[in-house]
Amino acid sequence: MTAVLLYFRSLGAPALLLLANLNSVWDTEDQQAVESFLVDLANIQHLSLMMTMRGTIRPAGVKWSLPLARPLQTLTVEDSRQLFQAISGRNEPDVDIDTLLSLLDGLPLAITLAAYQAQVLSAKDILAAYKVEKTRLLRRGRDRRLTSLEVSIEVSINAPTIQEHPDALKVLSILCLLPEGMSAVKVQEALHSLANVETNINILRDTALLLVQNHRLRVLAPIREYILEKYPPHNPLLGDMRWFFLRPVLATLSPTADFQHSQHVVEMLSQEFGNVNAVLLHYWKAPPMDELEDLQAATQRLVAFSLLASLGDFTGLLLQAQATLRGAENWHGVAVCDQSLGAILKSQDRYQDAIRALEKAEYTFNLLGNVLHAAQCGRGLGDLLRLVDRYKDAVAKLEKSMAIFISQGDNHGAAQCTQGIGDGLRMMNQHEAARYKLGQAKQNLLAYNDLLGAAQCSLSIAEVLRLLQRYASAVEILEEAKTTFTAFGNRLGLAQCTRCQGEVMRMLKWNDRAAERLKQTKMLFVEIGSRLGTAQCTLSIGSLLGMQRQYNEALETVQEARTMFLTIGSRIGVADCDSSLPSILFAIHRRDEAGRFLQEAILLYAELGLQEQMERCHEELTVMGGPLFSRIKKDFQELSGLLEFLRDQLTSLPANLRSDSSMGPALDQLERAVRDGQSFLEVWKQHSEMPRLEVSEGLKEWKSKLESAMNRCTFIRALQISGPSSLGAEHPKSGSQPKQSGSLESLFTSQAPKRWTANGSDWWSRAYNCSSRERDITYVFLAQESAASSSE
Repeated sequence: MTAVLLYFRSLGAPALLLLANLNSVWDTEDQQAVESFLVDLANIQHLSLMMTMRGTIRPAGVKWSLPLARPLQTLTVEDSRQLFQAISGRNEPDVDIDTLLSLLDGLPLAITLAAYQAQVLSAKDILAAYKVEKTRLLRRGRDRRLTSLEVSIEVSINAPTIQEHPDALKVLSILCLLPEGMSAVKVQEALHSLANVETNINILRDTALLLVQNHRLRVLAPIREYILEKYPPHNPLLGDMRWFFLRPVLATLSPTADFQHSQHVVEMLSQEFGNVNAVLLHYWKAPPMDELEDLQAATQRLVAFSLLASLGDFTGLLLQAQATLRGAENWHGVAVCDQSLGAILKSQDRYQDAIRALEKAEYTFNLLGNVLHAAQCGRGLGDLLRLVDRYKDAVAKLEKSMAIFISQGDNHGAAQCTQGIGDGLRMMNQHEAARYKLGQAKQNLLAYNDLLGAAQCSLSIAEVLRLLQRYASAVEILEEAKTTFTAFGNRLGLAQCTRCQGEVMRMLKWNDRAAERLKQTKMLFVEIGSRLGTAQCTLSIGSLLGMQRQYNEALETVQEARTMFLTIGSRIGVADCDSSLPSILFAIHRRDEAGRFLQEAILLYAELGLQEQMERCHEELTVMGGPLFSRIKKDFQELSGLLEFLRDQLTSLPANLRSDSSMGPALDQLERAVRDGQSFLEVWKQHSEMPRLEVSEGLKEWKSKLESAMNRCTFIRALQISGPSSLGAEHPKSGSQPKQSGSLESLFTSQAPKRWTANGSDWWSRAYNCSSRERDITYVFLAQESAASSSE
């Protein structure tokens, strides 16, 4: 070292000495000697020192420049991808690469070594190998600190600081169970069997084996994999951590727990979900037999909670539990796992897989003589049959299960079956029968304090009311259901209520509000992983875009929804898309495609036994076939001609008649009516989303109305000859105001087809471009009756 000092002192120019991986010589028994040597180097005026080392503690004695460089952080996703691509030469987007990088957790050495492997192997092969070999795969050439991740980890573990504190490695092993990490306070609370937890945490941080991310102590994924395999956790610390998570689950999520605590539990478990899953998964690999019952109970309650709150995926946990229970020949436990797997697969919209799982569970329960559990599986199968559009089979299965529940005295189970039957009837367009069944189920569920089940019934009743165009009642019931879903922390139910509200807004033509509500709801469905809800919102948004005449966007969106429904296997969803596309395609002059989609929709609805939807498609197909469309065009032309004639008649009236105090206001009213009639006609021309059969019938109504107006014009021309006195006593006296006998709006709503006015005067408002403007019907509008009596 003396020679080194003499060399640097002899230099006549400024110099920089870089000391890489300084911890390898500093964190040893010679630490004091190393620090003394560094002080001597630092005292050389023209020499600057730069060092790299693991950990956060720097050598003493040297006055290091301020501010100190921040410790290196893990790489971001984008930086990880750039590093991998730069070394591997693979620049193409690859889902397998992204998955692999997520497993490497931003650790630069791990990413570098994996990238070298990718020079000869595909990302898919590396990913498959890593799942088996773990960190053994991350090496190249000879095993050295920079060429092997395992050697690099061992360098840190074998450092004197760690070796002098053996409990530090035990704490590290326990923390490797927690992928989400844990706050220092909670670690100390959990590991109550160890007195010096904080000291060992600080040692692990100093050696960079433990990081602080988002105020939580965390071990990077590749290091976790290696430590758990090479230095697995043991009791008593392992038992401490297991029960730290198990105890509140068993207490808080017990069947008797107050539902009002659920929101708090959602917040707590949403933060710790990954940790709870990992700890229980490790637990199931070798559970003590005397703790198996508690472990089963905690697992089932967590699964039920995750379904309630739409949090995480316990599929891997259940498969591990099932394998362990099968090895112990616990067939009841195996069947319970199949039953829970069916519920999870249903929540993931994997309906056929869910059916297979529930059928296995039902079969096993029947073999074991457990009638009630078998009936519960039957009820679940009934719900699944409805979701795969087998409505009659669903109702039959639910009725069979309900009979079993009743025979066993389980009225709560029977009420749940009644709810499912109501939903099946709703899908078969038997709306009144569905309302009755759902209302009956709701009352029975409330009697058993099943508030969540009652809220689900309310949601289904609101859907029925929406289809019956009873929007106010539907919205009121939805608000009631939303309150309950919020209290339970049931995000799926809340999203379904919000979607139904968006559908109501869409039907009421509140387009902007409907679009905003449906887009927000779609994001929530995406967040909770509901592909069915996402597809339904996408279809509604596409239909809304079509109504707003944004046809290209509408076409793309509905086609996107159709693809989603096909992936899920929802035939009714595909049929609904097929019946929505034609109006969009027709508007952009792609009539042949429109007809094909309608024919496909008819076939699908026929398969599903949905007569109403079939008839609606047949009507639309008739319109697109030609004759009705031609008739509508002819009616439009006739009405346009009538309006033109009326304008000419009004224009030809003499000026002195307009100045008459009695007739002037009346003529003004008639003139405005003609202009508004033209405006109304133009609205109907432009809004192609209105069913064409209704347009045709409506044109007949307005044709009759305008012909009547033409007769009134003829009567007014007669006034030029006979004068106002010819009206006799029926005419208002000179100088008086015309008699008001109603409004055009009331006249319209009394004469127009009922289905146009069932939801108020929405089409009226659109035609007049206002929401509340009314126009008085004056003497002139009623003059035809007086004219008739005068002519007699």
